[in-house]
Amino acid sequence: MSKQNSKEIGNKFERRVAKDLSKWIYNDPHVLKREPTSGAIKHVYSGDIFPMKQIREDQPNWNMIVECKYGYAQFTPTLLNYNIIEKWYLKVLSEANETKDQKTIMLICNFKGKKGILLCTNKELSGIHCKCVLCIRNNGNIEWVFCYDYNRMLKYSYKEVFC
Repeated sequence: MSKQNSKEIGNKFERRVAKDLSKWIYNDPHVLKREPTSGAIKHVYSGDIFPMKQIREDQPNWNMIVECKYGYAQFTPTLLNYNIIEKWYLKVLSEANETKDQKTIMLICNFKGKKGILLCTNKELSGIHCKCVLCIRNNGNIEWVFCYDYNRMLKYSYKEVFC
């Protein structure tokens, strides 16, 4: 049995997140897909995950920019040291500012050796317990980043949480 390399594991994580979010938002596991170049090539949307299938009029518009991070055991954040999340968040924020419609940021992190997946977003989610709120400085401004248990969030209705 061969070991998977970190790129393969990261790609698998992105595919899982794409399927999770697609079922959660659109009730269809095939609407969202992993961007094959991991966001390196900009299409209509930015980010690691976006619609690859036509969104029906009765479904929510795609207004998110999703960045997935897997591994990084040496960078596991704490409440006193969350530099890696700050770095990733500011990169996604910069990309979101370049787009017209992708204003909801979802940074989804699975740190190696840690239980659970962390969702960091610029939106306070209705009815879900927030694990913590991070204060991130951005060119003299303060960004509030709300951190949630990703798997717990998926148990709620998308429309109740985001709409």
